[in-house]
Amino acid sequence: MRAEKNRKVYRKDLEDMKRINPFVEIYKQCNSSSNIEKYNALCNRENAVPNYLDIELTNCCNIQCNMCPVGTGIMKRKKGFMSEEVFEKVLEDIKRYHIRGVRFIRWGEPVLHPRFLEWGGVLKEEGVLVHFNTNGLLLDEEMISKIIEIKIDSVKFSFQGIDNLTYGEMRKGGSYTQLLSAIKTMHEMRGEGKTPYISVTTSITYESEEEVARFKSEVGPYCDEIGVGRTKMQHVDIARMGLSEERSRIYEQFMKEDRRNIQHMAVCPEIWDKLSVNWDGSVSACCQDYDNLMLVGDIMQYDLHEIFCGAKEKYYREILKNSDYDELILCRNCYEYIPLKR
Repeated sequence: MRAEKNRKVYRKDLEDMKRINPFVEIYKQCNSSSNIEKYNALCNRENAVPNYLDIELTNCCNIQCNMCPVGTGIMKRKKGFMSEEVFEKVLEDIKRYHIRGVRFIRWGEPVLHPRFLEWGGVLKEEGVLVHFNTNGLLLDEEMISKIIEIKIDSVKFSFQGIDNLTYGEMRKGGSYTQLLSAIKTMHEMRGEGKTPYISVTTSITYESEEEVARFKSEVGPYCDEIGVGRTKMQHVDIARMGLSEERSRIYEQFMKEDRRNIQHMAVCPEIWDKLSVNWDGSVSACCQDYDNLMLVGDIMQYDLHEIFCGAKEKYYREILKNSDYDELILCRNCYEYIPLKR
């Protein structure tokens, strides 16, 4: 629960928000009960389907981040882009089962997909809530204008650190200034319009509260929500970052402290409320499963209901329900506790 408390500290107060996140009702429902309550509820629903989907348009990215399995090359599964065939099958199931929301996230930069805007527009025509995460570096005025035109509901811009220095140390090929400019442009072009809801997130290592406050004051006027978390360092190789000895020591100290501050959440939304669809149509039980160690189905062979209520999903739900790890979530050191089963 510490992670949730930390996240609230850095969020804008609800009273200050001019807009409400369109996904807020979905998220409220996902966080409204315990693992055992969710398990019992699913057992009583014969036609259960996920509340929303995470769709990976691609697992390719335009920058290399030192904390990311994609940027570091740790991810070993094949890279590619979602085909029309896979998207059409997902769309068919979304319409059949009235899926409420879709997020273009998971691994890779969704804006890289040549049909990102087209498919976002198709989903909006079907009345589906649409969100995407982005590093912001590929968003020019033309693309931003189209995002606003087709009424994509929300976007999350992903920073790292709180200034040029701390961003640049973690994100090779990125630009703090360019990202901030894209956010300002979207905010200006949106004007008084309702969408997209603009959120900004960053994660920090050793930065002070004063430095975080300065970051918030710089970015805050151009977004509806700010989230600041703790950088996950399990994939970081400090030796490859090209830092000075002094800077390396700072990160080494943080990594020692990070190991003593494992963060947990009370409820894991992955198993109970959503599915993660990869670019090739394979479906994972966990949003952090970057190498397909927890696959539960394939959208080209089964529909969303069959996968969501299938034996492999039930396998993980049983483990969570019966385990002694009351705060266990799949995406934080889960492989130490949960047997992997393809």
